[in-house]
Amino acid sequence: MLFSSILSVAVVASAGAMAAESAAPFVIEYMTSHQPTGNPDGQVNYYHVDFNLSSSSKDGAPVNCWATWGDNSYSQQEAYSVNVPTGSWIPCQGSDQHFAFQLYPYFSIGNFSLGLLENYTDSTGTAMTATTTTHVTNTTSAYACDITASEVEYVQHAHGDCSMAANASVVTVPAADVVPATACTKNVNATFMAAYPTKWGQTILLTGSLPQLGSWNAKKAIKMKGSSPSPPPAWPIFTAYVDIEPGVDFEYRYIFVNTTGKRTEEYGDNRYDTTPSYACNGNYLVGQDPDDVRIE
Repeated sequence: MLFSSILSVAVVASAGAMAAESAAPFVIEYMTSHQPTGNPDGQVNYYHVDFNLSSSSKDGAPVNCWATWGDNSYSQQEAYSVNVPTGSWIPCQGSDQHFAFQLYPYFSIGNFSLGLLENYTDSTGTAMTATTTTHVTNTTSAYACDITASEVEYVQHAHGDCSMAANASVVTVPAADVVPATACTKNVNATFMAAYPTKWGQTILLTGSLPQLGSWNAKKAIKMKGSSPSPPPAWPIFTAYVDIEPGVDFEYRYIFVNTTGKRTEEYGDNRYDTTPSYACNGNYLVGQDPDDVRIE
């Protein structure tokens, strides 16, 4: 069953579609998208797209694919997202580096194109990459949107949420192109996101097992950039971006710094992650969205 028969989504197949016979279709079982209200209090609000992806080429539960990015500024009056991340494959979480997706310009939460990628091994033992592109629209109730269209200059713009109906069937999207897989040749732009209820003058540091993370030397820990909670009473989000080589296992943890400069490391085991070896020329979210800092 195709996207177009469930969510009024048209599959955009390339000239190589006939080569996809040996690749399993992509399967989407859940999807949501969010457009923020604007930034009346000066905080950064975020677009968000989130969906679960799988295929019969891989055993196990579907993996989660998501991306979040900053809202348009008030000097950018376009009805679509100006800042949507494009041009790179974004690895899906929990996919063991096998699944990724890509977004395209002119993203609107009820009308956007979506690229899908899977790395797998065929029956001859050859590493292969299957890709396709599909288009999502809210032209039926199966992918419904609740959008507030009112615009108030410098206060809010159109905003809302779209989601796949709970009773909708799974969506299958055929692979369009299949080519031999290419390993990463660039470092991964690893994104660390942490949430903790800090007050003014307090901050969060990032440390870890890699030289880029300070090699567990607290004096070399990375100071993360904080943002105001949106909307209150959500915790502030702290972010750090680190270039890490592809296919690297590493450990990390967070440190809370209070207004006097006292440092407290989070309790529990070290956090663990691995940078992707394929589809890694884009941003890779380390951990959760975001990690909750474990400080008592």
